[in-house]
Amino acid sequence: MGPLFSNVSPQIRAILQDQQAQPLTLRQGQVMLGKIKELLPNNVAVVQFGHHQITAKLEVPISVDQAYLFEVLSTGELPQLSVVSQSMSNVSIAEQIQLILAKLNLSPTLENRQFVQELLTNEIPVRQADLKQALEIFKNNQTPETKELLIHLLKRQLPITEMTLNAVKAVQSNQSINSQMIDLYQVLEQQPSSSVSANQLIDVLAQLINDEAISGQPTPLTNQQILTLSSLLQQANISGADEGRVLQANQSIESSASGNQTTELNITNEVVQRMEAQLALTDKQLFQFKKVLTQIQHQAQFPSPRSIEQLEMLLKNTTVTHKLIQHLPSQAVESLENFISQPNQANLTEWIEPLTNLINLQLPSENKDQIYNLLTRLDRANPELFPIKDQFIIHVKNYLLNAGLDYEYQIANEDQQGTNQTGSLKQLILQSFTDQSVGGREAEQLLNHLTGQQLTLINETANFLHLSTSIPGLFGQEDIEIEFYSRKDESEKIDSDYCRIAFYLELDQLKTTMIDMNVQNRVVHLTVYNDQDLSDLLNQFKPLLKQGLARFNYHLSTTSYKPFPDKRTDFAIKPESQATSIQSSRLDVRI
Repeated sequence: MGPLFSNVSPQIRAILQDQQAQPLTLRQGQVMLGKIKELLPNNVAVVQFGHHQITAKLEVPISVDQAYLFEVLSTGELPQLSVVSQSMSNVSIAEQIQLILAKLNLSPTLENRQFVQELLTNEIPVRQADLKQALEIFKNNQTPETKELLIHLLKRQLPITEMTLNAVKAVQSNQSINSQMIDLYQVLEQQPSSSVSANQLIDVLAQLINDEAISGQPTPLTNQQILTLSSLLQQANISGADEGRVLQANQSIESSASGNQTTELNITNEVVQRMEAQLALTDKQLFQFKKVLTQIQHQAQFPSPRSIEQLEMLLKNTTVTHKLIQHLPSQAVESLENFISQPNQANLTEWIEPLTNLINLQLPSENKDQIYNLLTRLDRANPELFPIKDQFIIHVKNYLLNAGLDYEYQIANEDQQGTNQTGSLKQLILQSFTDQSVGGREAEQLLNHLTGQQLTLINETANFLHLSTSIPGLFGQEDIEIEFYSRKDESEKIDSDYCRIAFYLELDQLKTTMIDMNVQNRVVHLTVYNDQDLSDLLNQFKPLLKQGLARFNYHLSTTSYKPFPDKRTDFAIKPESQATSIQSSRLDVRI
């Protein structure tokens, strides 16, 4: 991401940590300095590592209040540590660094000593093999940027390789992924290949890039592609009793749609209505609703107490309930609220059928990569078809599903799940290298950027989640950069009541724009940064924004405009919160 956005991120992260210290993650083979705080029976001790405390089992007896160099032998509920050196309490930092390098069999050069000192200063535990590899890479490229990236990889516990370094460097560069895709597309077009993978790669790039960036105008869906989209939406996640009806409907559409613009329009309208009915439920929630509603349907007029209890449990999720209320008829909503306050068979009558119909309209998990690709192309050809909200969701999901950011995960889980992500952008680039059908600098740069996005997409701890990514081609030829921070709820999922989202945009009319949306207990505070005074524009659209957020049970509290500071490197959101966050980060965490 660009320098402006990376300067914003630490401030947002500091605000959201909010008196929650980040736990120390141990890995086998790590070496780090620690101080004994308390001795327990059976060679167990409480060890202080920087601002963190862990309870661990030690190999040999040691003394309280003494510092030692430890190596992690094993992790788990009770980690096991080995004492590498004798007490280092009276040893200077320089001598400690010398001992560490000697233990790791590394040369005590000035560069190596400075590198290790920075790790100690930032309290970053490292493994011997990782530190050796990092110093070897740094030896061949002793630039501040390389050093910073290597320390970042060690802190994130990412693989220390040239490939990983290049990948993270690519995603932190100022070159947008959209422009890189366009560059590769143009190279492939100029050097046509008979290779199947190369031709597939051209097609996938054309699907992910905004058509106007290639041909100057969007390419409309063919009649057959609209039929395919309609069929994909109807075929998956249906009960056996519905299969005959759906097959008959599809055959009827196919027989009458050839050259029939009215039928094509009807199908398009059905797709739009389907999108408007989406609840953004997880696959697990959708499965649970389908299961209990099917049970209630089979039990006809006499649903079992068990089924009513299961339905009651699903509706205890207030976020899900609010989504249902937005899409159900008013009469059904009233009956649903009666059921929530008093779950029984009598309060099922008015809303169980509308709910079943609504759940059956949810997009299937099968073939969703193809579904969202077709929806994106439909949206580009008909920009007035979908509301802005749906346009954003369609485009983001299309990229995340078809770029191949989960390609390795799909391979690892293919045998267990029977899935195979064919035709993703990353897969086809790798395949083209294997076939030697296309290569060059453009393909390598794009591959590095995709890999870098995979490595930096999610940073997760026990109680905190940070997502950072770029989505290409949503607004013209520029990327939209998104940073998302959230606590986790009791089920370790994203807590939508408390989160913060930052958008960094390059817009045709407004130019560079930063949007900071802070959510506290579902109360939204919105701040827009721009070099133009947007106060009047914000006031004009505030009622519409407030109404839209209210539909999702969020309350818009404030909207404000702020200009960018003169020095972009000084850009920060609410810097006054830093002192609190720094102080809170020093709280001890016992593992």
